[in-house]
Amino acid sequence: MKDDMTVSIGDCVINLRVGAIVIKDNKILMVKNARDDYYYSVGGRIKSGETSEDAVLREVYEELGVRLPVDRLGFVSENYFYGTIGDNVNRQIYEVCFYYYMKTPPDFEPRYESVTDSGITEKFEWLPFDTEKTIYPVFFRTELKHPCETVKHIITDERTDRSAVSSGGAVYKDERYELGEKNGRPYLKADGRTYYMSCHPYEPCLYITDENGGLTAVHNAFDPSYVLDALSRGETVSSISGFEYGARDFCEMVECAAGKGNINIDEAEKVFSCRGKKKKPDAPADNDFIIEDECISDMINGLSGVIVEYRLVKNDCAEKGREAHRAALSRACGSLFADDEDGGYLWRYDVGKAKAARMTADELFTKEKKSGKLTYRKAFLEPPYGADCTDRDFDRVNDALFPNGTDGLEIYEWTTDWSDYFDDGGEWWGTLCITVYDSSLNRFVVILASATD
Repeated sequence: MKDDMTVSIGDCVINLRVGAIVIKDNKILMVKNARDDYYYSVGGRIKSGETSEDAVLREVYEELGVRLPVDRLGFVSENYFYGTIGDNVNRQIYEVCFYYYMKTPPDFEPRYESVTDSGITEKFEWLPFDTEKTIYPVFFRTELKHPCETVKHIITDERTDRSAVSSGGAVYKDERYELGEKNGRPYLKADGRTYYMSCHPYEPCLYITDENGGLTAVHNAFDPSYVLDALSRGETVSSISGFEYGARDFCEMVECAAGKGNINIDEAEKVFSCRGKKKKPDAPADNDFIIEDECISDMINGLSGVIVEYRLVKNDCAEKGREAHRAALSRACGSLFADDEDGGYLWRYDVGKAKAARMTADELFTKEKKSGKLTYRKAFLEPPYGADCTDRDFDRVNDALFPNGTDGLEIYEWTTDWSDYFDDGGEWWGTLCITVYDSSLNRFVVILASATD
């Protein structure tokens, strides 16, 4: 918003924010939205003319619907990280946040849902201090257990800090490369040049910083800490596009990517085409991950006019969250789009370019019709060429797909600009791409819909 205390200086953005520490029964009130995989504190940006205390009082009232008085200032946090949204993608963000303890009466109950200025629905949840869920700021996990009466100054740098990296040294070295970590920072030395690596805290994006501060972002790539750990044990790692990496392979990919700015992993992996490196030879075919359920297939095939495509996919992926869903989507497409006659594919696709947002089960199965948007129910009941299906048919199919109910479902809705399978539907009827992880069955259901002329 125009009154927010946000200033751009070159490639850096400075944000001034406040956060509210609202505690009751040894739990802290945190915020989550359907788009992101993590929780964050109540609060927001300071506006022009406000003090930080003015701002936290305003934010608490706007978000929670009640007025809570300030108890005291608890933390002043400075943090560097890289932006991931809109015009701030890959820009350095320097954020200063003032965290205030709020006075919470015994009968305090906030409203548990609000909508931001940008139209995003936020929900509030009480979490224990040692929750296993991903929360920001991270220091809440430890600092709130043992509060002190003084104001603590916290400095973090998410551009480079990766607490999971153990101290070590070089894990690989040859005549050209040295790969390792120093003072908790993964590095690569290549032909006399040094590159430092880090990872976005909650996205699969590898950051490469050269000696002059130049930044490269490699999307859908690796957490370098995970790579170093695996290589130190003599293991290999595989990229989302299916290439198997040894230590020298990883060094070559990083050196190739450095200096190219904002790229996807497939651009960096072009270095392998020069020497004919193949994708992992013993990787199972996509169909090996597909679960065949004749009862469900017969039920769907027996319905007239349904064009929604379904694939049940095994979950044996090391990744978690969004990237596990991406792997399931890739395997479903490999099965669905395959041309059995010539061994190729009926449609081109690049799942690495797909973007996703979380959605709830209520949003997935909603009966509400949204202007300009193809919902799952509409895609099933109102295909482009007509059908005789009813809401009862829709419910029967989904009862079979999710027999244990919706409580254990993790759902992502994906963009559809990464495959020409969706081109015709995008022109006139609509497109749909959804992945659903059912924790009770440890499997994914991939749902796709489009149309052809």
